[in-house]
Amino acid sequence: MNLVLVAGCSFAGVVTGQSDTAINLNQKRFKFFDSSAAGNKAIAARIRYELLRDSYDHVIVLWSGINRIDVPISSETHTKTPNNYKYISVMEDWVWYHSGGIAGSWQSDDVCPAAIKSQFRQEYLYQTARSATDTTLLAIIETQDLLETHKINYTMSFIYDIHQSYDDTVDKVTNTKYRTIGFDRWPLWLSLEHCLGKVDATSGLYNMVNWDKFNNTTPPFEYCAKRDLQQIDKFHPTPVGMIEWFETQLSIDLTS
Repeated sequence: MNLVLVAGCSFAGVVTGQSDTAINLNQKRFKFFDSSAAGNKAIAARIRYELLRDSYDHVIVLWSGINRIDVPISSETHTKTPNNYKYISVMEDWVWYHSGGIAGSWQSDDVCPAAIKSQFRQEYLYQTARSATDTTLLAIIETQDLLETHKINYTMSFIYDIHQSYDDTVDKVTNTKYRTIGFDRWPLWLSLEHCLGKVDATSGLYNMVNWDKFNNTTPPFEYCAKRDLQQIDKFHPTPVGMIEWFETQLSIDLTS
């Protein structure tokens, strides 16, 4: 591998800017593009954007929560809507606002513009396990087609096990005072940090994904949880944990 693009949500950026750990990273070889709270449509858009800006020999994608919604608006509209909402990605003439999930920061963060918050709320009110699944699978299929068309090698993984329901996981957001979505209770398919979601494997798009390109061992959330390599939030890996996951699960040494 020569130049490698690493794209995803906050998991993809855990190892950058982390004092002593970051010093050992080969950041000339590995280019990290991470956006906290990003959903999979925005991650796919980031890959398209970066491939226009540079030539990469390998792309590593860490797909995020299946039910995360992203809202793209024009840069002009964004400029006319001054705010300090930090969960955004800027790509060319577009600014993507990230929800972080059904109970993400858009609900509790007062600096999220009212129009964006309203759109998030409307989309989550009508989101189902199937619609969330199909949105993510389409983003993956389009990304795989793009990379294969341009003959760019790639490796993919989700940050968590998308086939688990996590019904036995205590959902810290269940009783949040910011639960303004309108549900009487959270649907059972929602779970993990901000309720990440379980894939609906009965979707017709499921078998259109090239799953051979995915890490088929242990995702970073489960890997680091089992080894006590998580940050204080008990969700994000520590930098050491994430570097170890890349090396043991993807056979990629981020320091070389």
